[in-house]
Amino acid sequence: MKKNIILFGGSGLIGTKIYKSLHNQNHNIIIADTKKIKGYENIFYKVDADKEKEVKIFLKKVLKKYKKIDVVINSIYPSQVKKKISFFQEKKNNFLKKVNSQLGIAFLINQIFINYFKKYKIEGNIIHISSVYGNYVPRFELYKDLNFNMPLDYFISKSSLNYFTKYLSKILLGSRIRINNISPGGIFDNQNKKFVKRYSKYTNFSSMLDVNDILGVIDFLINSKNKKITGQNIVLDDGFSL
Repeated sequence: MKKNIILFGGSGLIGTKIYKSLHNQNHNIIIADTKKIKGYENIFYKVDADKEKEVKIFLKKVLKKYKKIDVVINSIYPSQVKKKISFFQEKKNNFLKKVNSQLGIAFLINQIFINYFKKYKIEGNIIHISSVYGNYVPRFELYKDLNFNMPLDYFISKSSLNYFTKYLSKILLGSRIRINNISPGGIFDNQNKKFVKRYSKYTNFSSMLDVNDILGVIDFLINSKNKKITGQNIVLDDGFSL
């Protein structure tokens, strides 16, 4: 069944693949992101999801054109820290700024679209792309002697997103609105070869994930046949966290 789907973060590594996959299934995809990409002008809206006013204006514009929203996918991915900064070097204000932004985005997307679904009694569907690191303490040895790491704010934000989903799903019982997370392991994005080799030793197929690996789970959660699944965190990591 054709659906109207809002895709936050549709210009990113994960978002672009999600768009192409769902577009090929003839769904109507609306991309919301801060970075515009060529060729998507008719479906692209420049939106800073950390700003409440922008998200609300965006929703009004989308409803004027599409009349109804069925699914919201949050694939916004925080920018990676290029310079390695340890917990002991991090500044408090910088740490809080990053956590506040990431959690603020999750808060606004959930609040604004849940209110929309409730107002019009829509069986809404929200899917967040989280991370295996929302559930699992990292193997710090993977980053030894490399010029990058996964900072604490990332783990705090992703684990909080998992609790967001469970908390909201519970208070929404009876509403027919469902919220779920997909928590992938490390996705290959031309990382340092040493890191890729180290990481791959812990996986079943001896490799990092490809974005395409998560598309089947997205299709599964979008499918109306699976509408009784809510409040779940689906871990897809090829055994990395075992």
